[in-house]
Amino acid sequence: MERIIKFRQIVRYLLVVAVWLCETTAFVENKAHDVTSSNRFYDVIMRDFWFWRLEDSPEFAAGVGMQQQGHRLDSFSVQAFDHSQRKAREFLRMIDSVSLSEMNTRDIRNLHLLESDIETFLRGYNWRLHGGLNPVDCNGGVHTDFIHWLDAMSFDDIEAYDEYSMRLTALASQVHEQIVLMKEAMRLKITNHRLAMFEKITDPGGTRERLKRHTAAVIKDHVLPAFKKLSEFLKNEYLLNLRPNPGLHSLPSGSAYYEACLTWFIGDDVTADLIHNVGQVRIREILTEVDNSRYALLLKGYSNECTFMRIVKRHRHQWFTYRPLERNPGGLQADHSARDSAPVAIRVRLPSPRKRRVTTLHRSTPTKYLTHFRVVEMTFPGPDAVLMPGDEVTGQPAVFFVNLNNIFKRQKWKLLTTALHEYIPGRHFQNIHEKNQSMPYFRKYRDYRKLHRVPYHFPIHSSFTEGWALYAESLGFDMGLYERTYDRLGAHFSELMHMVKMVVDTGIHSKGWTETQAVNYIMTLTGCGHSEASITIQNIVTSPGKSVAPPYGMMKIKMLRQKAEKLLGTQFYLPDFHRHLLNLGPMSLRNVEREMDEWISRGSAQRMTSPSLIFIITWLSLNLYLI
Repeated sequence: MERIIKFRQIVRYLLVVAVWLCETTAFVENKAHDVTSSNRFYDVIMRDFWFWRLEDSPEFAAGVGMQQQGHRLDSFSVQAFDHSQRKAREFLRMIDSVSLSEMNTRDIRNLHLLESDIETFLRGYNWRLHGGLNPVDCNGGVHTDFIHWLDAMSFDDIEAYDEYSMRLTALASQVHEQIVLMKEAMRLKITNHRLAMFEKITDPGGTRERLKRHTAAVIKDHVLPAFKKLSEFLKNEYLLNLRPNPGLHSLPSGSAYYEACLTWFIGDDVTADLIHNVGQVRIREILTEVDNSRYALLLKGYSNECTFMRIVKRHRHQWFTYRPLERNPGGLQADHSARDSAPVAIRVRLPSPRKRRVTTLHRSTPTKYLTHFRVVEMTFPGPDAVLMPGDEVTGQPAVFFVNLNNIFKRQKWKLLTTALHEYIPGRHFQNIHEKNQSMPYFRKYRDYRKLHRVPYHFPIHSSFTEGWALYAESLGFDMGLYERTYDRLGAHFSELMHMVKMVVDTGIHSKGWTETQAVNYIMTLTGCGHSEASITIQNIVTSPGKSVAPPYGMMKIKMLRQKAEKLLGTQFYLPDFHRHLLNLGPMSLRNVEREMDEWISRGSAQRMTSPSLIFIITWLSLNLYLI
């Protein structure tokens, strides 16, 4: 009886210790959110900054569902650049005046991230005229922006039609502002290259007919005259004054400008030379891995990668082709064409979130939202596939667009890699994690428009988001999905293509590569045709530094994983690493590295939790009692 009483006393003691440990851990991880003056000031900063972003960019506001500014258009005047700088500096001063000692860990992090984004924006002010003076290129401009307004606005009442009419009326003023900017670019000799331009203003998807149904009179009196004016200016003036060299290095202070673009896109302090060299080293490593696929496919007789890749691409069974007629149970014949089979094939190759191989990489998998998506045909020009995130609030499913243009020229061995990149554990998985996090609006919504202004633009952190998607492709090896040689080859080819783009990006804009030199480099290493290589070059010339972000972000994530594995040893747990990384949400790579270094230094927090400590204390106490 005495032993039982003593045992109960020990249990009560252990429960007290357990409660203390839980409270202490919670306090260390996230101090109580007391309503203090600093907390209130934090809320004011976050609210005012977001409202300013919406007011400063009404088109961005409409894109994220905020229709309060639905009647206005963005300003493209030089004075608007200066106004944005002054306003951003005001928010920096507000942030500096906040006392961090009274705030919880989460709010401190968000405040630091806001400060980091504003500082990135302000560093780009010195280059506001380089990209900002060229608002029209093959990626878009005023001639395509108004199309997106139709998709962003809801015409549920008469006020919506009135707001849209006011926007169209203001279009002429916006076109005039952009022409003024481009004339200044001509004067300063910092215009676009011909590869960054388009031949003529087109009418994609019957947009004119859609517009006529809404506001025919405004189209006739304001929109068409404005576009005619823009078209004549481009044809008679701007296109005659394009810069002769595709690289930014040819512009005044062009090398420094390109370095600024790189820093903006990747969110880390590295040089073009370092990126160029690292990319070339990784390409050689990938080609060694490709050699293994070459031997596995018994194609070792082909002496170089270009010939090998072209031979593989000609393997007819790896292409989408018309299937023979099949008889269904009802006795009717159905023709299963490539266009019908491609979305089905994509869905078949998507890894199920319920599979054990997925849960071994992620501690928790929100199956409900991961399975809520549609696979449809892409009706616009684009890559092999792209994912549009769904909306958890409205119940709108994510849409997985599959590019079926020239379907008979697309290979099946890219399917699995594409699925991993866009679905699980790639962008779709990342988007779900991001939606489940509590974060301020400036982190939830990023402005992907006006990237011609980079680096004078608020960051979109594509090095982290796209870097994760590219890293997710490599997780196919961890998940045991690349069982077939062709699938492994698809993974190697995808990474090779991104690394080649990274080297070509730095080669053109920093090393002075010519268009011909860059095209030949791509064709030699990847086996791509001249047309595909030329399109790649066009994208690189139009958006300097953008192609560097995904592969650099992937390499940074792999480096952090290797560091964690080395320093944590047996305490390293891959699902915990992935969860902590994704829970950070979008941020610059330098901030990602700082956060992950802190996580590594604390040890694997998810494995050494309070229950583990309780178990240790219980075991020691029982042993002492038995002794």
